[in-house]
Amino acid sequence: QAVIIAAKAVPAAGPVSAGDLSATMIEAVPPRYPVESRRRSEQGAVLLTVLLRKDGAVEDISVSRSSGFERLDQAAVKTVSRWRFVPGTKNGMPEAMWHLQPINFVLTH
Repeated sequence: QAVIIAAKAVPAAGPVSAGDLSATMIEAVPPRYPVESRRRSEQGAVLLTVLLRKDGAVEDISVSRSSGFERLDQAAVKTVSRWRFVPGTKNGMPEAMWHLQPINFVLTH
């Protein structure tokens, strides 16, 4: 059986140069483990760079560090692009921000 573990969000520098750079997920359905990746026993960690809008929606997303498997990378991108976050703040006001999001694909028996 496949288990996907989404590690804790890690803040990154970006459009917000000061203030609270942490990001808290509001909606975060875990990625589906690609069937072909499971069949081939592909595992790995994907690190995504995500630009969050003021409303907490994902504006842009890219693979910062690949898992080594395109199927896993694309599953992570597809899923995280639909996630919603509590907006970052600067001086108490919502602000666009960069965010690093790790996703670990781990097969368990």
